[in-house]
Formats: sequence, C-alpha cells, structure tokens
Amino acid sequence: MKKKIYYIFALAALALAAPSLTACSDDAVETDAEMSHVRFCGALPADLQTRAYGDAEEIDSLVVGIYNEQQIETGRYSFAVNDGKFDIDISLMKGHIYNLVFWAQSSKCRIYDTSDLKQIKMLADDAVMLPDGAEYNNTLSMADAECKDAFVYVWKNLDLKRSIASYNLTLFRPLAQINVGRENEAAQASLTLNGMPDTFSTFENKASGEKNFTWNFQENTDGESIEVEGKEYKRIGLAYVFAPNAAKTVTGSLVLTDKATTNKHTFSLDAVTMQLNKRTNIVGAFAFLP
Repeated sequence: MKKKIYYIFALAALALAAPSLTACSDDAVETDAEMSHVRFCGALPADLQTRAYGDAEEIDSLVVGIYNEQQIETGRYSFAVNDGKFDIDISLMKGHIYNLVFWAQSSKCRIYDTSDLKQIKMLADDAVMLPDGAEYNNTLSMADAECKDAFVYVWKNLDLKRSIASYNLTLFRPLAQINVGRENEAAQASLTLNGMPDTFSTFENKASGEKNFTWNFQENTDGESIEVEGKEYKRIGLAYVFAPNAAKTVTGSLVLTDKATTNKHTFSLDAVTMQLNKRTNIVGAFAFLP
C-alpha cells in the first residue's frame, strides 16, 4: 500500500573545487632519450564534507588509462591513493599527444565496470565486497554504501615535448550523493530510483542511459544523522549515482520495514531531483500509518 507523506528534496553542493593544472616539483630523472618521464601530483577536492559520510576516506585505488590522439587506449596503470593524494610517475614517448583518464575509487567497490575508461558503467547489482575479501553482501551498511564514492579527471591533448614534465591535477565527483533520513528512529530501508543514468562518458563529461536501481540498507545502528534545514534526521540510506550536469528529476519509492511487526511500508517518491556533484536529501516522517 502506498502512503503519501511530506518530505523534503534539498539540493546542496558537494565538493565543487575546479580542476587545476600547474607545475609541481620537477625532480624526475630522465631514463631514456626518446621517453618523457612524467610526474602527476594529484588530489581529491580539498573541500569535501567533513561529516561521517562523504569525506572520501574509502578512496584508495587509482587507475590511469593512456589514450592516443584518436582516443584509442594504448596502456593502463594502477596506483594507490593515500589520504586523498597520489604522486605517480609514467614514462611516455616524446613527440606524441596523449589523453589520460584518471579514475579513483575504493578497492572494495565492485559496482563500476572500468574495462572501458571512456564509458564507465554502473552495474545494477549493488554487491560490495566486505573488508575481509571473503564474501559479498547486497544488504548495505552505511559504510558499505560509502565505498561507492568515486572521482575522475580527464587530461586531454597532453603534448609531450620535454624529457621531464611534472603537473598537478584535482579530481572531481562524477556522481550525485543521495541521502535518506527519517524522523525519530532508523529503520531497514530499500530505496528505488527509476530511469537513472548508468554510464558516465569521461571524455564528454556526460551521464547517459536509463536503468532502475534499488539499494537495500541495513538498519543504521551507529547513530549517524543528517541535518536538513536545521533539523536532524536518522540516516537510513546513502547512495551514489551518475547524474547529469543539469538537474534531473526522477521517480522512485522507499520501502521501510517495521521491526516491531516486520511489516513493509511503501512510500512513493514522485520528484527526486539530482545533479552531478550535488547532494540530494530525501527526508521526512515516513510514519507507519495503519
């Protein structure tokens, strides 16, 4: 049975730091006369939110795809991300123009298909590998959901004329963050959003596709809450989704389980607005009416 209640959809900025390209310390050593030794000093945005979720602490893995002028992949490298930063060296042939895709995520996350870094796919299966690596879990804790955060940067038309080059770059979120909060107490929740983008085209900085996604959340017992317009709500859901540069409105539903009766209660979501690098809050009473 569908139940109509009052809820708030608030769109707020996430980390909006603009990418920057400046020279970093030039202490690389040339190893071959025909090669250029390139150092990339990278970081996640400095103004990430500081609450328990959204601070990008799960980000520990970086993959870099190397593309030629025709945007054909010619190589790929993997690196670690430590405390939101990386300092990496790559050797490339001098006298060529390259395009590079930098993609950073949690090594525990399995929802992104990065086999083609030009077209990154978000899989419908929201399974997340647990920290011990032994099994998969498709009923998410808030920490499981947080590990789906990700960041990207595309460096186009890098013309290598020098033997040694060093640069800085700042990645950005290609995602919207969806927070779900309930007055009074937490509950086991299942969130469905319809017609969501499932592909992010890195070279075009564009989300596309239409797929229905469902996330199943455990009851949040860590006491974490979210604040919307000065009011506190118990956090019951957290999701990261590909979103367009302009605001997009979709429909969906929220199913809550009453732990006292195990009955499920469905609430219609008629107008959920989301946008790339923005935070959408879905909050309300979500009361179990007879």
